[in-house]
Amino acid sequence: MNACLICPHQRESVASLAENAPLGLFTLLGKPLLEYWIEHLVLRGCKEITLFASDRPEKIRETLGEGERWGVKLLVQPTARELSLAEAADKAGAGIECHVADSFPWKPDQKLFSSLGDLFRVVSQNLDHPDMSNRVGVKEIRPGIWVGRQANISSTAVLTAPCWIGDRAKIGNKAVVGPCVILENEVVVEEGAEIRESLIGSQTFVGSAITLNQSIASGAQLMNWNTGSHTKIVDAFLLCSLRPLENSQYLQRLCGRAVAAGLMVVTSPIVGLAAGWMLLMGQRIVRPRRATPPQGYPQAKPIIYFEFPFFQGGLRRWPQMWNIVKGEFVWVGNRPLTPNEARKLENDFEKLWLSVPLGFMSLSEAQGCIEPFCEEAKAHSSFYSVQADWKLDLKIIVACIKRFFLSKKETSGREATLVKKILHFGRTAPN
Repeated sequence: MNACLICPHQRESVASLAENAPLGLFTLLGKPLLEYWIEHLVLRGCKEITLFASDRPEKIRETLGEGERWGVKLLVQPTARELSLAEAADKAGAGIECHVADSFPWKPDQKLFSSLGDLFRVVSQNLDHPDMSNRVGVKEIRPGIWVGRQANISSTAVLTAPCWIGDRAKIGNKAVVGPCVILENEVVVEEGAEIRESLIGSQTFVGSAITLNQSIASGAQLMNWNTGSHTKIVDAFLLCSLRPLENSQYLQRLCGRAVAAGLMVVTSPIVGLAAGWMLLMGQRIVRPRRATPPQGYPQAKPIIYFEFPFFQGGLRRWPQMWNIVKGEFVWVGNRPLTPNEARKLENDFEKLWLSVPLGFMSLSEAQGCIEPFCEEAKAHSSFYSVQADWKLDLKIIVACIKRFFLSKKETSGREATLVKKILHFGRTAPN
């Protein structure tokens, strides 16, 4: 079964929402709209999905990739304008069902982008839909209040149902949230802010001196969904986008990249000797690997990384420190999966594996999992994606260092023999 989707082009009534990305990629209740449609079609048995996109098709292709995450073939076909259903059906061919992705797939008659008011009403009416409330990682902490993964809510904040709080959202002291509020992923609400009957787009900062009512905010864009009025806030202390800010997470990754670069420089002489010896022996020096990028990664193409087949333990991954330097890996995350392995993730719980960055070390290895893609490894990876913090990362680093570099088992055998040969070669080499 094949299908095609018509990606919505910019709509005049909600034009501000498409400032940073096409409407099809606008995040609603934790996911870009197009992802709901792809998952819906996959559950119906689709094997190939064509996306007709007139608004920034390259951005859609970059974000969604070629369908590896869902086990389907995904083709983004640019068009000069938004096609009608008849035009899309004519292009797709006989027997191919076509849909306009401007609604939730389970309510195709309730259009999201006909007006700001319709957008808010449709989204707020779907807070308790099974696809939302039963999603892995989402908890209903009180009746009508759903909270995503790693959200940080002050004990003095006042939450009134119904409201949705996305992944990694932060709500400060004495903030008032609700009723009927949607905070998308990575929203920050400062101390004392008040939000009622409003939708706050992902990665938006709401300052302490602001009160929002019947509003839709996305970055510095502020809209009233009841009147249709629109303004751009110039004071970043009131309302702004968090995307360009160098927050603490960015600085942590920058430090991690610097450490990886330093370790590569310090250890390169011994690694170079080992590689040279294996080259003289006619052995293969490096083995390339392909990894499915995690969710939210800027590119959807597989990430290429390498390993040394002549080493065991941590030294085998020495080339992957270069992936850390480039920002493709982090020190602690979930280990990379091949595109074929990623397609075998069967449900939302297992797919949490790809919700955090690729890691040089992982919780499953710290816990002693022998097989990298076994059921136990899947459970540890999903657990880490929900519970990750600096304390857990530190425990993983200590455990993996012991396993990789201090365990007798890891430093015996072929690797020990190779090191002895390298040292012997160094002593006997002519001056």
